[in-house]
Parts: sequence; structure tokens; C-alpha cells
Amino acid sequence: MNFGVIGPGDIGEAIIRKLRDAGYPVKMANSRGPESLKDLATKTGGIPASLEQVVQDVDMLFIVVPQKAIPELPKRLLNKAPKETIVIDVGNYYPFVTAVSMNLKMASRRVSGLRGRSGGPWSKPSTRLPQRH
Repeated sequence: MNFGVIGPGDIGEAIIRKLRDAGYPVKMANSRGPESLKDLATKTGGIPASLEQVVQDVDMLFIVVPQKAIPELPKRLLNKAPKETIVIDVGNYYPFVTAVSMNLKMASRRVSGLRGRSGGPWSKPSTRLPQRH
């Protein structure tokens, strides 16, 4: 299996490490381009790629970007992925983190907006952890 990760921040890096530790090839991309990922590639074994390259020839794609970054992804990005690619949208709506004023209706568009860009199966896991008060 081949994997891709868009958004190799803390969570994306953990996904890359786990998949690489299991012996899988993992392409990774961010908005700053492959050159910015050289140090992370050395640390994790992930393969730096452009946004257009990371979706090509992958069986599973993890999208690990903040809510506010979704509209910045290229419009037809997922059209370049194989139709059967499984897409896992790991991000969640955190108004206190993203500092973006959105209502829940807009947050729910995250998955539906991206889902229309790929014909493959989708998964939307919850990454929200309960807070102690």
C-alpha cells in the first residue's frame, strides 16, 4: 500500500512515523513545497512531494490540515488521485485554535466540500479529545 499525507504537522508527522515504522512508503506535502520538508524526511523517512504529487498513486490519503486551510487547497486536487483512493480527513473544527469565526454549518462543509473532489471512500474520524474543566 502507498500512503500520502497532506499536512505533516504534529498529527501528520505521527501518522507518517507509524506508517514508515510498519514499512510503508509515505509521501508528504504541505503548502510550502517539498523543499521545506527535507528535515522531516530525514527524521521520518517520508517522501517530500508537491500537493499535486502527493495524491497520485496512493491507496490512502490523510488530510491533516486546519479548517481554515481547506479552501486554500487546489480546487481539483483530489481529481488527480486514483478513484479508489481512500481519503481520511483527520482535521476537526476548533474555533479556539483556528481563530476563524465559523458556524457549525460551515464546519460540516469541510467534508462535503472535499468529498466532492474524489470518488473514493471517505472517513471522518473524530480527533477531538475531551477537556478537563
